[in-house]
Amino acid sequence: MGSRSYTKWTSTSTRDGDSSWDGVVVRCFPESQWAWHLGAKNTNGMFDKISIGIEICNYGYLNKSKTGQFLTYVNTIVPEDQVVELSKPFRGYKYYHKYTDNQLNSLRQLLVYLGVKFNINLKLGLQEWINKESLIMPNGLSVLQQQQWLNHCGFVGKNGKHLSEDGSWGENSAYAVQSIGRSAFEFNPLTLTGYPGVWTHSNIRTDKSDCSPQPNLITMLMSL
Repeated sequence: MGSRSYTKWTSTSTRDGDSSWDGVVVRCFPESQWAWHLGAKNTNGMFDKISIGIEICNYGYLNKSKTGQFLTYVNTIVPEDQVVELSKPFRGYKYYHKYTDNQLNSLRQLLVYLGVKFNINLKLGLQEWINKESLIMPNGLSVLQQQQWLNHCGFVGKNGKHLSEDGSWGENSAYAVQSIGRSAFEFNPLTLTGYPGVWTHSNIRTDKSDCSPQPNLITMLMSL
């Protein structure tokens, strides 16, 4: 979720062998307006008004056919050199349409520009949660100690809030524990509290797979 602005951007990739638009950034809405771009349920457009939507032109998940072809959700074929295989499935899919180097370079420049213009801390959000992916909770902790460790490491409950350190096990404590080791690109209840920083569509909706946790995208995000 970003600072207040009303802009939607698009970064396009190669299509039909035409790379002239690869990495080109197009502003789709003036900053005096806002668009319903998140589609988050039960929020009445609240977060659409205070966020900046960046659309990376990409087919998303791919299915590998019996003949070895990679097919999009509309059954078009993606060349193998435009396919990335994730180390573990994301939202049920292992193969994704690869972001181009030009797209990621343009995206980084755009994020830096918007971060300065709208006072967005780019190290908040995804970068924080990418750093949490490797955390392991120590064994042998009491419930109270687990809650303290989870809070110290920045994990939250199902309600998007830090845990009550009361030694009582509930759904929020259980949710926080289940978040350990989870991909930073998965749904995060913090997004529904308006937590600032850089997030993806998949962080605010469980039915979206954009953006996918591709290594080159992660490297770019961690360089911000």
